[in-house]
Amino acid sequence: MSRRRRRPRPSDRVRTTRRFAVGATLAAVAAAVLGIEPLHVLALLALIVSAAALWNTAPDDSPVELPATPGWSRDGTRRDVSQLAWAVHGRDRRVGERVIRRLRDLATTTLATHGVDLADPTQADRARALLGPSAHDALTDTTRMPTPRTAAAVMTTLEQLAARTPERQNHP
Repeated sequence: MSRRRRRPRPSDRVRTTRRFAVGATLAAVAAAVLGIEPLHVLALLALIVSAAALWNTAPDDSPVELPATPGWSRDGTRRDVSQLAWAVHGRDRRVGERVIRRLRDLATTTLATHGVDLADPTQADRARALLGPSAHDALTDTTRMPTPRTAAAVMTTLEQLAARTPERQNHP
């Protein structure tokens, strides 16, 4: 009694190639039946064959390793500016947490030159008077992030406030 040898099951690549070949043949026949010009049918076949070749040359489930970004430690480097720029437009058309954190740090530093602490509730009226109501609300409201337009207005307010620090008002 002889045993029949089973043919080995084709690999996934072979099956995928066969599927692409059958799909290309069916697409070419369908295009010819629909009356598409032969040159366009050949272009369609070339596209499908190219896709099959690319699909089959891609490595199987191999992890893609991207090069690590250099770890610059200085503030204001290109990576820092790029990340901050991407954080300006966060979810729901609001700025990201990183932007508002940087604005709060900048506001704290700027207001400190005027003798005002942004985090101190007893000095909230002085901070509001220096910053203006909308900028103060944008910096102190922790429940809602400001829009990019509001964040830009806060930056402008902080620049103007920094330009009229008490030291600079006495010496023109």
